[in-house]
Amino acid sequence: MSNNTKIALLIIPFFLIITTGNTANKYLWWFDDFIAPIYDLVTQQQPITSFQQLEDNYHTFQTASLDDLLHSSHGEEFGLCDYKLKLLKGQNFVMVNGFDRYKYMVGNFRLLDFITKGKFEDVTFLGKVVDRSPSWNLDKLQYVSLDKQLLISILALQKELENACHNPHAFGITSAYRHPRHNKHVGGSSQSRHIHGDAVDIAIMDINQDGKTTKEDKKIVYNLLNKKIIKNKGGIGTYKRLPFIIHFDVRGHRARW
Repeated sequence: MSNNTKIALLIIPFFLIITTGNTANKYLWWFDDFIAPIYDLVTQQQPITSFQQLEDNYHTFQTASLDDLLHSSHGEEFGLCDYKLKLLKGQNFVMVNGFDRYKYMVGNFRLLDFITKGKFEDVTFLGKVVDRSPSWNLDKLQYVSLDKQLLISILALQKELENACHNPHAFGITSAYRHPRHNKHVGGSSQSRHIHGDAVDIAIMDINQDGKTTKEDKKIVYNLLNKKIIKNKGGIGTYKRLPFIIHFDVRGHRARW
């Protein structure tokens, strides 16, 4: 019996209680926090804590080219057909099959943390208006652009924090890959690095473990990124309206804002 079958047998009774028919797949993302530990239990996967683990895991995924997506329904869905394709030349996409979304990619961050979040029409579920992503459905092949060097930088940040006796898990991913259509929907720059899959926005928490989140926590992370990790090979940005968010990317040259 495959791992996917075992996971399905564990979660199907739960979904039958809540909903029926195709609705279960349609809204499966509502239950990520429930399904993820079941996936870990069945597959016995562990968080990725070494660069070799990261490398090996990354290459277990099938990839698709930009041309592959342009000739599929995802080309229109992602807004790729209306984008300046020369800016995406050579871009590849990780193929996300079924429960792949629960696989660890770096540290304790899963593939689902890097998938475009959000669709473009409101959906009502259990009386609540939500913003649903097509990427959450397990019955549909999905794609995410995800630069391996970005994952390496995230792991390097965690290791630097740990070496400095800080909490290496005191930050979360708020935004990673954004396909052009979603990027436009959220007001992102037309040349945003999120479109290229080599950028991430992180939310800073209690890094120095003093019981509160302050500017000092943000400063610790920023300095590590600036001096030891990203340096002159990528961008780092902060936002006045989002005081505890830091953007960083691996674009290949220095950028700061």
